[in-house]
Amino acid sequence: MNNYNDYTKITSYIGMNSGRNFDLVNPEKSTLTIQDVAHALSNTCRFNGHCDRFYSVAEHSVMVSYLIEQEFAFDGLMHDISEAVLGDVSTPLKKLLPDYHVIEDRVEASLFKRYGIAYPLIPQVKKADLTALAIEKRDLMPRSGEWPVLNGIIIPEGFTAIGMPPEVAKKRFLERHRELVDLFVKKYTDSQKDVDSGITAG
Repeated sequence: MNNYNDYTKITSYIGMNSGRNFDLVNPEKSTLTIQDVAHALSNTCRFNGHCDRFYSVAEHSVMVSYLIEQEFAFDGLMHDISEAVLGDVSTPLKKLLPDYHVIEDRVEASLFKRYGIAYPLIPQVKKADLTALAIEKRDLMPRSGEWPVLNGIIIPEGFTAIGMPPEVAKKRFLERHRELVDLFVKKYTDSQKDVDSGITAG
């Protein structure tokens, strides 16, 4: 008889679409390719699914990369990379789970180091992230009332939260990555260059 309350059999590994495993306790020892990232983020819906239509973290990430200065575009694209293995946990829930921040911080620090992303995130990325959030609220959650965090945020013209199907968002994310990687791949660690070598062209 199965004992569904026996948590001793639960490991710290999660399985990924590529067939690899990622250890949440020891992220430094785990392999994560850009294909793993794109696949997961394109299938992860923002706002816990409470938007008017499906809207992925991948689409959000691409938007952030265009809302920021070119020199920081790679950091903008990859700023939510940890959500490829942790999921998109809402900010209110994070505040109720202090232990979650310990795991999130360790995973982020490990992944940011591999891809040469400044840790913690630079102010330019945080501002672009909030600008994207304002666009997404306007286009996807118009009935959700006021969000004080967005006070003072100016929405630039020409940006829309479309709500692409996962396969389209994945393609756009990988295309944007290929576009930026030639400019910023020097930021990668040598080991991550080896991991993603040849993969980004697929």
